[in-house]
Amino acid sequence: MRAPVVLLLCFTLAACSQSENLPPMQPYVPPSMPTAEALSKGIKQAVTEAKLTGTIEMSDVRPTDRGPGPFIVCIRGVSNDSRTGTYAVFFDDKDYKGLRLPTGLDGCEKQNYRPFIPAADKPVGPKPRAK
Repeated sequence: MRAPVVLLLCFTLAACSQSENLPPMQPYVPPSMPTAEALSKGIKQAVTEAKLTGTIEMSDVRPTDRGPGPFIVCIRGVSNDSRTGTYAVFFDDKDYKGLRLPTGLDGCEKQNYRPFIPAADKPVGPKPRAK
């Protein structure tokens, strides 16, 4: 007896739904890799959060599906207590999404590292004179 009542209730609720007012579906746009400038800014922020000192090394940027962002870069440096600190840093397009200690799935221990050289800030020169 309950099954017909539940079915009747479900059909009644479905009849009340309005699909005409739904916004049009947007096509899926895959995320893009962070630019060099965004990468530099995000790594600087991660180094500050992790309190790393000395020479900072970074791996190549690569896609991931295990973290707060679709792209990952591994960084390492010396932490305040003289231990080597390795962190996984995440990006979504140009946005820095955060860092964490790497897991085995992040693969930071297998990466090739190179020194991190921050992107140069745009030079600020004198403004041209108005004529």
